[in-house]
Amino acid sequence: MPEVTFFQTVTGETADYDELIEASETDMILKPDYSTICFVPWVSEPTAQIIHDCTNQDGSDVEFAPRNVLKRVLNFYHEKGWEPIIAPEMEFYLTQIEESPHNPLRPPVSRYKRPEKGGNAYSMDTLNEFDPLLEMLYQYCEQENLDIDTMNHEYGTAQLEMNFRHGEALKLADQVFHFKRSCREVAIRHNMYATFMAKPMEDQPGSAMHFHQSVINRKTKENIFVDAQGKYSENFYYFIGGLQKYIPLSMAFYGPNVNSYRRLVPDEGAPTNTEWGIDNRTSCIRVPFSSNKDSIRVENRLAGADTNPYLVIAASLAAGYLGIEEKIQPRAPIQGRSESRPNDLPMTMDEAIRGLDVPNALHNILGRRFIKIYRENDDEVLTPPQAVKKTAAYLAQKGITGNLRYEAEQLVADVLNTDRLGLYLWYDRPFSPEEKEKLRSYVRRRAFGEPSAYILGYTYFHSRRFRILADVLIPRPDSEELVMRTEESITRYRTETGKNVQEKLRLLEIGCGSGALLCTLGTENQHLYLFGLDISAEAVKIAILILRIIRKNLPRTTSAPN
Repeated sequence: MPEVTFFQTVTGETADYDELIEASETDMILKPDYSTICFVPWVSEPTAQIIHDCTNQDGSDVEFAPRNVLKRVLNFYHEKGWEPIIAPEMEFYLTQIEESPHNPLRPPVSRYKRPEKGGNAYSMDTLNEFDPLLEMLYQYCEQENLDIDTMNHEYGTAQLEMNFRHGEALKLADQVFHFKRSCREVAIRHNMYATFMAKPMEDQPGSAMHFHQSVINRKTKENIFVDAQGKYSENFYYFIGGLQKYIPLSMAFYGPNVNSYRRLVPDEGAPTNTEWGIDNRTSCIRVPFSSNKDSIRVENRLAGADTNPYLVIAASLAAGYLGIEEKIQPRAPIQGRSESRPNDLPMTMDEAIRGLDVPNALHNILGRRFIKIYRENDDEVLTPPQAVKKTAAYLAQKGITGNLRYEAEQLVADVLNTDRLGLYLWYDRPFSPEEKEKLRSYVRRRAFGEPSAYILGYTYFHSRRFRILADVLIPRPDSEELVMRTEESITRYRTETGKNVQEKLRLLEIGCGSGALLCTLGTENQHLYLFGLDISAEAVKIAILILRIIRKNLPRTTSAPN
């Protein structure tokens, strides 16, 4: 299998890999791990499945293969004579099958011939509505030798959680990988979807992959989180201290998708900082109540269900290991709700990825080449004049001249010198005071009702035309997403204002029919977004280029508009 396989993005494209691997796209050698062999329960022809490790042609591990990253971290523990023990909890939603990916997900019809209503957390009766599906899922897991334990209904509508029995970290990561695949297959056979998105529905709680962690001595099997008196050991506190220090720098593994950050909002059961507490489910790092010393453990509650189990477990164990090595003391455990403390976690993908740029000891544990490849690092950082000059050269190369080119250059120059720039909407006549008030109210409300999406803006007159400055949460969209979100925005605008607005909306008209809209904002947490209407391929290329230049040159922290 070619090395370039690991350079596929979530949208199916191939990321730039120049200077990261051989340009010839060298083959990797797949080496089977025979301990992972098991049946594929859903095929009619007897079939086995086995997990392979990726090796180079000289027999060494491919260091950026996710399973090898976890094995690398485990080797640091093994050198100390330790063995990490993991117990994951996988949350997921069952939903109806939707023909269009743009349609919102809906709860499925259960065996009672009706969609589930309400959350019904921990309800046995509600869980029983899906008995045929769950019986098949348990059967499949047994045939695959997955050490599943209990299942419960979570707070979301048709949201379930499967708990795994504790075991060695690599084995449990393999089982999570198998479980996701099996769960989706079982759901399809019952005319449903099983989704492990972190936030699949805006009005429902997100789905997490909480996992419990402890470390035992490989010879004595004693828990190193406990001292001779049966109390929390120094290693226990150091482990938590390492998580608090290094989780913010490794957030990209806990939130690998744009959707991941929509789960991380206050008062929805997801952490927004790295506080820890004793039996405190609002904290990122929870120490569950334990009646005996062997079961003392640390629960990491940050990871979403959409994470790669190998990478997120590796990142957490690496942080804990460094905490022990560096003897990092944690902050005092929190009392009450963790939302009362300041947020110290990246809240957008851009900010999380930037955390990987900060040199730190975690890179040595996970592997520097892996970090660079995961980051797809681009070391080029332009000054504002360089950014404007590069943009001008690109536009000239594409034959874009005159006022349009001037507007594009001014766009880049303006955004590099301010912390607020967004979607400008021009209209041909002034608005009445009532219309202006409706618009002011509109731009202050959240976009599309999404918890982590918002519109920030203000209104004013310019050249006898009404202008809105606003921003919509759509990081790194594709062109179909751009058009869809623009249409939604226009529809919402018409509904809220009662205006039958003509689509004379433009920021940059780059050789396309109704125009291309570039929407960016550099404010709190580095939100930078893009969307448009009737986008041409050329317009998208230019808009994305400008967006990338802007993103590189915005200051690391800025203030949001009042």
